[in-house]
Amino acid sequence: MKILQLQQRSPEWFKSRLGVITGSRAKKVFSSTNLSFIDELIAERISGKMEETFQSKAMEHGVLFEPEALNKYIEKTGNDAHEIGFCVHDRISFMAVSPDALVMHKNRYVGGVEIKCPSTRKHIEYIRQNKIPNEYKYQVFQYFLVCETIEWLDFVSYDPRLSKANLFIKRVTRHELQDELDLAMEKHIKFYEKLLKYEQQIIKTINGSPY
Repeated sequence: MKILQLQQRSPEWFKSRLGVITGSRAKKVFSSTNLSFIDELIAERISGKMEETFQSKAMEHGVLFEPEALNKYIEKTGNDAHEIGFCVHDRISFMAVSPDALVMHKNRYVGGVEIKCPSTRKHIEYIRQNKIPNEYKYQVFQYFLVCETIEWLDFVSYDPRLSKANLFIKRVTRHELQDELDLAMEKHIKFYEKLLKYEQQIIKTINGSPY
């Protein structure tokens, strides 16, 4: 993987995400109606701009407490976790992820950390289910697909409003996900081929217009 040392949510970071399949957008690839996502990516690639997205109070809460959550995770596990700005696949430039952290061991990144700071109800739900939440499955896949050296990922849910059970960690390994990851990579490649076909068609239509 190629690591770009960019501050997350900086202008440079947003620019790097233009027209790229990132972790937070990966699930759109697997939608049966992914044409709207193709339109979104092509619009970014042609315009060089990204549409503004609404940030709810819950999202603001997550951004605010993510650093605290990472510190709690490091205290709990002792892992050598590093905040990372942006990672791009070594050979497939349209696949990227913005890890909340990567864990280093013997000068090699071996693990990933995906952090969520949800509502208390959601936090309790994650603990009860004791698995990677379905809504974040493809975001987790993206870590493994882009960061080819990592062997595992810790999904972290943190709720500072609780005095007990405020940190939940669920680990998944590359080995247990390998079959799904192989299928996910195939889906990404087919999706991108589809995107390129439409992009070329759109550019041809624009260039062929008499106006």
